[in-house]
Amino acid sequence: MNIEKIQQHYDHAREKHPNFCDALIASQLPNSPLEEDSDRALLDEFLSDIRNNNSKDEKDGNVLFSNVLDEEKWEILLAIADGDKTQAIEECYDAIAVLLRVVDVLEGNQPLGNPDDLS
Repeated sequence: MNIEKIQQHYDHAREKHPNFCDALIASQLPNSPLEEDSDRALLDEFLSDIRNNNSKDEKDGNVLFSNVLDEEKWEILLAIADGDKTQAIEECYDAIAVLLRVVDVLEGNQPLGNPDDLS
């Protein structure tokens, strides 16, 4: 893992886009018609569906990184909606870990699929 490269990209993003975003979830925007991300039951339903799909895909050998990343995204949104900043930060780091594993695959440092099935 190239920590320096990560730092370079982070620094570049902050320089290129000094205004990152206006809110972390839609319900935080003034006059937002979107409030679904603050509805705990709906967030739970989305996350449950994604987890169930990911579990099925894992059993079938059809896991896509984008679906794993989606699960992390909804976990972040749920933690933010719950006002749990500590958990939201942990979920952000989990999402970063997913992307770093994609880099590992692209750089040839990790094979795709279940390593137990590759022997």
